[in-house]
Amino acid sequence: MIDDLKLLTDREVQQFIITGYTIAQADYTPGFHASIYDQIESVFDAEGNLGNNILPRIPDIGRIFDHPNVKGAITSLLGPGYVLNPHRHCHLNPPGKKGQNWHKDCYVYDHNLRHPRFDWLLAFYYPQETTSDMGPSAILPGTQIYKTISSTRPAETEEEALAICGPAGTVALIHFDSWHRASENVSRKNRYMLKFQFARTAPHAAPAWDHQSRVWSPGISDPQPRVSSDVWDWLCGEETEDTDPPGERVDVLARLLQSDCEPERLRAAYDLAALGEDGIAVLTSTLREQSLATIEETTAQ
Repeated sequence: MIDDLKLLTDREVQQFIITGYTIAQADYTPGFHASIYDQIESVFDAEGNLGNNILPRIPDIGRIFDHPNVKGAITSLLGPGYVLNPHRHCHLNPPGKKGQNWHKDCYVYDHNLRHPRFDWLLAFYYPQETTSDMGPSAILPGTQIYKTISSTRPAETEEEALAICGPAGTVALIHFDSWHRASENVSRKNRYMLKFQFARTAPHAAPAWDHQSRVWSPGISDPQPRVSSDVWDWLCGEETEDTDPPGERVDVLARLLQSDCEPERLRAAYDLAALGEDGIAVLTSTLREQSLATIEETTAQ
């Protein structure tokens, strides 16, 4: 029943818009998660990694995403008609395994498609208690809106990372475009993480969470307020109305749109959109040029 779901609050949704993640707990009994863990261990020992077949092979995993906390959070972000994608994977990070580089996952139909207005979520489920030494998944909060980061090599990355740790039953819901990786497992324990994907099926006509106020009050700093405001309005089923015009002129913003700094380019793009027709003309021209360049990049042999 929808009334049984624990929906996100306004602030939780706003914080997801900024950071690109939220955490839910499928707080079944410890024995339930231990049973899933044991089944995974048995399957890996006898059959190896089953890939997409992990869910039909261990049906109890499906109950994780029926839990009111988890289902309520997914419903809040994607709306009640969301679907579970058939692609899923159980990631084993054994003792001594080195971590990954930072990366984004690819959409199955277009690896160039990225959107602050999100239609897809990643769900990371831990069937065991996961501590920082066990090689937990890590994300770079707030990077879901950027194509690049300082470095994909963890030792050189300047952005602050967040290791996703917690008790058995922890589920991290992550913006599909977030930069993430598996960290190094320096413990003596296997770390399993089951990755699932969920997708929106219809635009938001109205808030799908526990909506109490349209006021933007996330309680955390926001380096890209125009981006966040646009996503918030979109989730609320409304068009963004810019009441705070940028101080820069069109020609200045057009130059900033060619900056080497991606955050600066992003701010310039949203500021140009706020200026109306003149700004949109610059954006359209630049988008055409970049689209042609992307096609050449993608099709190059």
